[in-house]
Amino acid sequence: MANLKRGMAETHLHINVSSDYLMLWEKTTNLAIWKEYIFNPESKFEGQDYVLFHLSVYRCAAAYFLEYEAWKPGSEKFFPEIFPELIQSMQKPDAGKWETREEKILYFEEMEKRCRKYMGEIDVLKMREKDILSYVLYERYEELDTSPEYFFLAKSLGYIRESQDIQYAKLFLQYIRIKNTFFSKIFQRNIVQGLNWFQNYFSKASGSFRRGITQERRWDYILKTQVNNNALKKLEFRMSVDTERKFYDENNPLVQLELQKEILREIGKFLSHYRKYIHGKEDAPTIGIVLHFNKRKSLDNSSGYFCWRRAAESQIYNTQHKIALRRKCVNIARAIAVIRNEIPYLDEYLVGLDAASDENAVEPWLFSPAYNEVRNRLYSDMVKAFGKDGKKIYKRIQNIGLTYHVGEDYRHIMSGLRHIDEVIEKYNYRSCDRIGHGIALGVDVDYWMENNRNVLMPLGEYLDNLLWVWGVVIENKYELPVSAYALEGKILEIASKIYCNMAGITVHVLYQAYQEKFKRNLNEMFWQQDEDFEKRERKDPSLGMACRYDAEPGTKESLWNVSKIICTYFCSIYEDKYNQVIWLETTEEDAKLLKTLQIYMMEKIQRRGIYIETNPTSNLAIGEIESLYSHYILNLNSLEEERPRHNLMVTINSDDPMVFNTNVENELAYMYHGLIHGGYDSKTTLEWIDKVRQYGLESSFIQKVKTVQEMEGEITIIEKAIENFMKR
Repeated sequence: MANLKRGMAETHLHINVSSDYLMLWEKTTNLAIWKEYIFNPESKFEGQDYVLFHLSVYRCAAAYFLEYEAWKPGSEKFFPEIFPELIQSMQKPDAGKWETREEKILYFEEMEKRCRKYMGEIDVLKMREKDILSYVLYERYEELDTSPEYFFLAKSLGYIRESQDIQYAKLFLQYIRIKNTFFSKIFQRNIVQGLNWFQNYFSKASGSFRRGITQERRWDYILKTQVNNNALKKLEFRMSVDTERKFYDENNPLVQLELQKEILREIGKFLSHYRKYIHGKEDAPTIGIVLHFNKRKSLDNSSGYFCWRRAAESQIYNTQHKIALRRKCVNIARAIAVIRNEIPYLDEYLVGLDAASDENAVEPWLFSPAYNEVRNRLYSDMVKAFGKDGKKIYKRIQNIGLTYHVGEDYRHIMSGLRHIDEVIEKYNYRSCDRIGHGIALGVDVDYWMENNRNVLMPLGEYLDNLLWVWGVVIENKYELPVSAYALEGKILEIASKIYCNMAGITVHVLYQAYQEKFKRNLNEMFWQQDEDFEKRERKDPSLGMACRYDAEPGTKESLWNVSKIICTYFCSIYEDKYNQVIWLETTEEDAKLLKTLQIYMMEKIQRRGIYIETNPTSNLAIGEIESLYSHYILNLNSLEEERPRHNLMVTINSDDPMVFNTNVENELAYMYHGLIHGGYDSKTTLEWIDKVRQYGLESSFIQKVKTVQEMEGEITIIEKAIENFMKR
């Protein structure tokens, strides 16, 4: 569409799967990569390798055949006499195999020899930079900027139509069948929805893409996919910030310095690669990196139950215990803040922080200290002075942007809405920060209820939901279709199933504990509680070391308080209690409450100027959405001008192009056609698409669109500064 040429931004893109099907297929059928892979003693072969290798040879041989042999007398003998193995392997993909690596190497060399005989003296290792068909046969078409695969497919179909060559047609159809089978294992449809189902496809796609090539070569494929979109002005890549380091000493400057260097190495390598890639180009999107934490199951009991009480610091740090994860994330966030301040211009390229993956595995309170730390002004300046071209210049340090995958995959809409509110409130979101997906905000409640008559949920999650709703009514004075008295009764009923002895427990105490677990420094509270436990154990050693507050018999004093409840969030015994499952039946009253809570959250987000990142194809595959023209984005930002329901600022992105076979341009086009199909007129739809396109540019954490020359100069300064930083 013409208005897309005015400029687009991609603000929700995971780098490991940000290439596309064509690039993945080009990589999979690249004989240079096969050669490196086969000769590498550490590579592991899978069952499909035998046929995929033959498919790669067939692709080259067939393309050569169409160019030079197809119309010659005796051409029907080309494949049976020269490449009989291809016919056998492609007709029976499961029949062949290689027994040893030596056999693979000899076999590859034989095939390479035959290819050279007909295609000339070629060195496959020189073909790593582009498709072999471009290198050998289709070089004259390169100025058309079209994939060699398309030329091969078009030439094959044209030859079959004109020649009626049945043998070639059979082989070509086998090529298409095997290719489709390969992609069917990577491309996710929306037959089965949910994040766990999606992660299976994500792993297969990213694993297949990484296999057999270096990180730098992967980046080439990724950049070729994204940078070739001339309308793309701002391009944010999300990269994992996970590190193998488990033990951090936040008071040791040398340990902190090593962590900063580790993060800088990865960022520096990518920026350097981007500078080299765009060199000589007239135009390229301005690049930005958003680092993200991975959400995962947090409490590690592989070495037996242990509590926050009795684990030494070194023992905690070498586990996935919640205490360790929170401190680890805080240290990483601090390192990000420091290096953005120390390295000139890095603040304009390392632009954001995110947390992604399994929403149901980790509640937002685990990451809240890290999100608050990354904007801590103790580690960054408003203005920084540094030397450039022999002069001292002053540069304003750009604030880091915050986004968070939330409200995307949830057991209950209420959980999704609560998570979104917790992120906004406890992460201290500002105007122009973003929510990743946020499906719970606009999903059709009636449609969801129809498909979720009964919901299984952990007791702890349900208790937090009730406490959050109670806080909306009592603390925020928002009118909801629910009785505060009824809420309090349900809260105490659920709490009794977790804490057993209810002495000292009130709704206010539970709510305060729910709020305060988002705070960072809980060490003093842990120390105080541990002292109290030790006194109790000295009186009665039979109580043991576990923090069983309900195990103290015969006392009249209040056993529970806010601090004790917070301690249970870090205890393996109470972890099991919180994870007890409750079966909830959804009712009409629930539907009214959920719809009102959606309005409450949308009003808050709209008032605060927060953007919602949507990904239409991804949302259809993961969320409970019926079709594009019933996509939740339309509930967030309505096309109805006369009676607009809500006017939240929304963006459209691609999320994982390799898994969903899309890009941001396609996603905008899908929404256009979906809306036209849904009955909207072309003028209204185009105006809405253009508004959302502009939101994308404005929401990007990349503040300025830069020329290639500007980026090359700034990244060069970053590289030199990183080199000096590494000498510390």
